[in-house]
Amino acid sequence: PSMPYDALTTSPGTFFELLRRHRYVILTDLPTATTESCSQAAAACAKFFKEKNSSDKQACTVHDTNLNCGYRGNQPHREHYHMRAEAGERQPWPSPAFGAAGSRASGALEAIGRLCLDAVLQGAQLPPVQNAELGCSVFDAFWYHPLRGGDVTGCDSSVDEAVVLQGH
Repeated sequence: PSMPYDALTTSPGTFFELLRRHRYVILTDLPTATTESCSQAAAACAKFFKEKNSSDKQACTVHDTNLNCGYRGNQPHREHYHMRAEAGERQPWPSPAFGAAGSRASGALEAIGRLCLDAVLQGAQLPPVQNAELGCSVFDAFWYHPLRGGDVTGCDSSVDEAVVLQGH
């Protein structure tokens, strides 16, 4: 099921009922600023994945497990960049342009996530989450490519190496 973004604030009960009944809701007609910020962040991620060398990418890795953000390239066929709106200066960015685009997108999606959560809670307070230094994770960029060294065993050889998927 789907509903327009504006209905999330004007009719949060509808969102809650759709989610309860179907376990998912697709929000349509998102604000233009949100979709544009996501497109800009996806383009910045694609450039990072395709143009940066391994050491530049590894410099964007965060080793503090409480932050859970930054670059992850530990799988042979997938690279991943995890952006957290609330990480602030602790979020590693490969460039100022990437950081600006990623911050805008993750912030916009975090705001939508909070509206969804408010609709579900129906005025109740969210219980405290242990060991949760940051808010919701809202923006992930994935780049799937064939295994390095030409070994495509187990990979779909028709996969376009330029594909970047965002998980929200």
